[in-house]
Amino acid sequence: MNKIISIFVIVALSLLFLVSCAQQPQEKAKITIVDEVELKNMSTEQNKTVSEPVSNVSQNVSTPVVEEKLTEIKVKETENVSLNVSSIDADGDVISYTFSSPLNSKGEWKTDHGDAGEYIITVNATDGKSSSIQKLKLIVEKVNVAPIFTRLSENISVAEGSRLSISPLAIDPNKDKVMYALSDSRFKEENATFNWDTSYTDRGNYSVELTASDGELKINKTIKITVTRNNVAPELTAEEKIVIKEGEEAVITVSATDLNKDPINITIKDIKFTKKQDNSFTWLTNYTSNGNYDIEIVANDGEKSTSKIVQLVVQDVNLPPQIVSIKAK
Repeated sequence: MNKIISIFVIVALSLLFLVSCAQQPQEKAKITIVDEVELKNMSTEQNKTVSEPVSNVSQNVSTPVVEEKLTEIKVKETENVSLNVSSIDADGDVISYTFSSPLNSKGEWKTDHGDAGEYIITVNATDGKSSSIQKLKLIVEKVNVAPIFTRLSENISVAEGSRLSISPLAIDPNKDKVMYALSDSRFKEENATFNWDTSYTDRGNYSVELTASDGELKINKTIKITVTRNNVAPELTAEEKIVIKEGEEAVITVSATDLNKDPINITIKDIKFTKKQDNSFTWLTNYTSNGNYDIEIVANDGEKSTSKIVQLVVQDVNLPPQIVSIKAK
């Protein structure tokens, strides 16, 4: 009988315990958003608590660092970048976002040629009290395009004998180095400028092709050149002074050149002289020709002329009297 009573008491006590537990209120789960400073402090306190009972653990044991792989987004140059960020807030607060450069406040960017490269973008989400940060890698792939001429005259005119210079300027949208070439060997390149020292026989019309290249793509431009006539007077060479004696022949030899290669006509302004075929002029003096003479020589190319004065000195020669006849008075 006592055994039955004991069993009844144990069952009754168990039922009272279960009822008591059921009536106690349950604790709700809490989500706390902390900023970075609070997170560091909490981490420090936790480390202290954990480290105290395991102070005998070897100091040589290190925790491996696992680098988080960033999400990658790829676009090509000139394409639009637009980030669509989705997030949740356990408190139901309104979330706003900020984006690091080169994205704007809306998380957008219109890429252009020359923007190729890798960019680490930081996205910050905040509810006004706390914030969270996530990074991603934006890869802009290059789309190559040919250079573009920005300063170039298609028609150039220059006078004969002058220097013609062509200084091209081209930009490369991809910011590549631009190299130039010209199709005419008369031009010599110096510091990205092509120079041609024209002569006085280069009159005419020319067409040359200029090329700008980034090493992969190129652009060509045809330039028309007009070299106009620039006539110059002939150059005349002759002795400045000639000395002879009476009775001798005076010979004036001249030479003339024309930079334009025009035919030259040489004349002498003294009727005493006779012109020879080799551009020399002669005069056979007599014994009364003594004196000083300024002889003018002229070279003419049909448009322009050059003159030169040659000084001729004819020295006196005294001859003894000549007896012609003797007669009786």
